[in-house]
Formats: sequence, C-alpha cells, structure tokens
Amino acid sequence: DLQFTGFDIPQILHLFGKMKLQEHRIGVMFNWSKTREYWALSLRTPLYYDEHNFYLNQTQRNQITDILGEADPQFAFDHMVTDFLILGDTKLHFEYLITKNYRYELALGLRATLPTKIRFGKGLAGTYFDVDKQPQSLDLHTDLLKIPDNVFASTAEENNRMKLNATNFGLDVLDHLSTILLEQGSRNHFHVGIGPQMHSTMHFNSNCYLSSLVSLELITPAQEKRFFLIKNDKAAFDAFNNWNDPADQTEQKLQFLNAQLKEKFFPPGYDVVVFPGVLLQSTSGLVIKRPKVTWTLGSDFFLQSKEKFSKIYAPENIKSLLDTDKAKRGTLYQSTLWITLNRNKRPDSQWDYGVRAAVAGWSSGIGQSIGFALYIKKLF
Repeated sequence: DLQFTGFDIPQILHLFGKMKLQEHRIGVMFNWSKTREYWALSLRTPLYYDEHNFYLNQTQRNQITDILGEADPQFAFDHMVTDFLILGDTKLHFEYLITKNYRYELALGLRATLPTKIRFGKGLAGTYFDVDKQPQSLDLHTDLLKIPDNVFASTAEENNRMKLNATNFGLDVLDHLSTILLEQGSRNHFHVGIGPQMHSTMHFNSNCYLSSLVSLELITPAQEKRFFLIKNDKAAFDAFNNWNDPADQTEQKLQFLNAQLKEKFFPPGYDVVVFPGVLLQSTSGLVIKRPKVTWTLGSDFFLQSKEKFSKIYAPENIKSLLDTDKAKRGTLYQSTLWITLNRNKRPDSQWDYGVRAAVAGWSSGIGQSIGFALYIKKLF
C-alpha cells in the first residue's frame, strides 16, 4: 500500500495508460530524376524535423492535475517528448516502358529503399532517450518499506524521502516507456527494401487520365534492439509457502517482488535479428488538367506483413521467459485519401508550385494521420 506518497498510484498509472502517441513532421524532399524515351530513373531523400510525443486530452490532463497538482510545463519536454532533425532513407525508382498507345501506357520496373537515415540535433526541444541507459534501481525494502521499520512512526523527513523515492521511480518508468515507444522508432535499423513495381496510365482524353503505381518490396533482415516483457513464472510464486503471512520468508519475498517490479516496469532490451516481411503499396490518382491549374484526386494503400524474429541475443535461461509475441510488430495496413492542386508550369519557368492535403481512413496497427504539404519545386 503506497498511500503514504499522498496519492493513489494505481489511479495515476490507469490515467497514464490512456496516453496516445503522436508524431509530427515538417521538411523538404530532394529529388533527382533522369528520363529517356523508354526508361526513367529517380532518387528521393527527405530532410525533415521529426517529433514524437505522448498525448493526453484536456479531460485526462485535468484529472492528473487534480491528483498531482499543477505540473511544470517543462515536465512534458523532459519526459514525454523526443525530437530530431533527420536525413531520411533514400528511395530509388527505375521503370521501363513496355507498351504505349493513345489510350494506355504500361511500365515495369524496380524500386528500392536504401537505409541512409541519419539523425542530427538530438533532443532539440524534447529529450534524447538513450536505449542503452540502465534505469536506477529501486529496492522496495530499503528505499520504501524500511524508512523506518514502522511507517506510522516515521518523521516528516522520512516521509519526504519515501515520496522522493517513489517519485523518482515513477519518472524512471516514464523515461523507459519513452525510450521504447518514442525514441526507438526513429532509429536507423539498416533494413534494405527491394522489389518490383508496375506503373500504368489510362488516358480518357488529352486533359484527363488515371495513373496507378503498385509495388511489392521485400524488407531484408537486420539487427536491432527490442524490449521484452517477462512472462509470469507461476512456479516461482508458488515456491513461497504463505503469501498471506507477512512474517514468513519476508526478506525472500521482498527480493522476489523487487525483481518482479523491475521486470514489469523496466522491460529488458536485447539485440534481435528482425525480418520485417514484405510491403505492398499502391497509389492511384485521377488527374484533371485545366488551363491554369491541375487537380489530382487519389488514394494510397499499404500493407506490411507481421514481422519475425530469427535470432534473439539473450541468455539461454532468459529466452524461454521472454514474451516475444508482444515484442513483435503485427500486420499493418492503412488507406489514405488525398487531393493536390498544382499551378501549371510555364514552358520557360524552372519553378513549380502546388498544395496537397491527405487524411487516413481505414487502418490497423498504425494511428490516424492528417497531412498537408506545400510544393515549391525548383528544377536544376
């Protein structure tokens, strides 16, 4: 019972359990392309600011404030936000024209994802969470329960120590959660993607056509760090004689519970060879040309298969206790509707302008997204 800390810890954990993840990006795209009569080759690399954070709605924030009091505005940036400046992966596209007539064009080709991601300026506004950092240990017996032996006879100073120890433990838990859910996803895991693509265009008239691009990429295995929950060991619990008797095997029980506490709140991380599977992507757009602008109405869809672990670099006596299913990313899919408006480029101009808006709809394993882009293209 940790009521001596001044608030109900299970209630706080329940509120933080409702947190959602958010990601915000803004950046530019570098594009190089070369086109000939029968083939085309292009390379694209983004440079962007990437921010990840936990999100609570206003009602949830008010509930936490009612329990904990008004928080320092810097608290969220220290424990719930991470951000980077990133030079992203390079996308390569090559296609060769197979057939072309006044109604239909078909090109087949190859696409690849090259792992060129580099992170600069870690923790610009938020915090950089080190995946290799070991959390501070909390001993239930010495840090909480033995200050003093009789909690009800404790002094104000000892009570403050207990509160400080519990608070530091909670902050360590939050930082470790941020490391797993916020920071880990922005790292370069050096997976290479490669596979075929098909590009087709159907012309309805000189000012209206439907363009579609479908690709299938195999994402190659690579080693990355993953964090694992430890399965409950019922036999270890049952090894103690009587849990209802606080005087029976007290020290041993506290040591056991302390280990369980650390495993639940600080899942251990191990290097794993991860096979992300295959990635199916498609994009289609109906293009309508007007005298001064061009409208495009379209949709995107992607499906990525469930990943697999081929090797886990963990001690043999630990491997059987790792909950590998929860550590694996499941099947992902998402559909997106989008619209673009481009100003038609003058023949003598090297500049191109446009805007794009997109909203995600049907999805699983990935959150809802809303995007807005301003196109300012300069040809060199």
